[in-house]
Amino acid sequence: MRAITLNKFGNAEKLNLDEVNLPKTNENEVLIKLFYAGIGQWDIFEREGGYEKMLNLSVDFPYILGSEGVGEIVKIGKNVKNYKIGDIVCAVSFLNSKGGFYAEYVVVPDSHVYLKPRCLSFEESSAVSGIGLTAYRGLVDVLNIKKK
Repeated sequence: MRAITLNKFGNAEKLNLDEVNLPKTNENEVLIKLFYAGIGQWDIFEREGGYEKMLNLSVDFPYILGSEGVGEIVKIGKNVKNYKIGDIVCAVSFLNSKGGFYAEYVVVPDSHVYLKPRCLSFEESSAVSGIGLTAYRGLVDVLNIKKK
C-alpha cells in the first residue's frame, strides 16, 4: 500500500511517499480502506519526534503518522461483532504501533471505531475524533466536570 512515511523524525521535508506492507489484522481489529485522514496540530509534534522523547518510546522506521480518519471496513477479525465489511466508519488510534492514518489502509482495534455520523461529511468525519477527544479530556481531566 502507499503511505506517507518518515525514515527519521524532523520537519515536513522528511515526509516521503512510499510503498509499505499492508498491516496484519488480529482477532479484535478491523482493516479500514481510508477515504480521508485527519491532520491535527499534534501531528507536527509527533513528526518532530516529540512524543517519542516525551513518552520515552522506541519507534521503528519507516514510521506512519496520523491518529484519525474515515473509511470503509474491508476486513474484520474473528472476534469483531459490532461491525461488518462495508461499514463506513471513523476511527482513532493515537501512536498506533501498526501504523497511522497517513496511508491507504489502517488497522485499529474495533473499540476505536464508530459508524460515520450521517450529519457529517467525510472530510469533517476524518478529523472530529481528535478534536472531540481533546475537548473531552480538557473538560473531564482539567476542568473536572462531573456527570450529574
